[in-house]
Amino acid sequence: MDKQSNSDAIDLHSALNQLVRVYQFRDHDKIQTCCEGLSVNQYYVIDMLIEDGTAGIIDLTKRLYLNKSSISRIVDQLVDQGYIEKQESPTDGRAIRLNITEKSMAIHKQITESEIKDLNLKLKKINPRVSRAAINLISGLAIDAKNEFL
Repeated sequence: MDKQSNSDAIDLHSALNQLVRVYQFRDHDKIQTCCEGLSVNQYYVIDMLIEDGTAGIIDLTKRLYLNKSSISRIVDQLVDQGYIEKQESPTDGRAIRLNITEKSMAIHKQITESEIKDLNLKLKKINPRVSRAAINLISGLAIDAKNEFL
């Protein structure tokens, strides 16, 4: 590895860590204030279910890097609050599938629209070619990470 690529890797590592930290805190504050006390992890479960359509507890533990008892507790809270529903798996009577509700769709839409509005304001300040290159870079890193860790 040459000096430049090592330096770039160090700078990228630092930039990604800063971005993730800021977004986690921003998400926490935004989600807590808009969404009836919904936690960030609860929102992430809703987000995963909307993305996947349905999932089981084990699927969520792998995708969110949380242990089974944490996911089970989050899921139970979301069921109690009416954000998701549990359904017996049609192929395995012991397995539970988790499904979204209209309530979770509405809150997810509200949060997503707010995030897109914020990002649109930021992107207006950046050259379109640079923003597209950044999007491609982040998307590529996400795909690589998914393939490596999931």
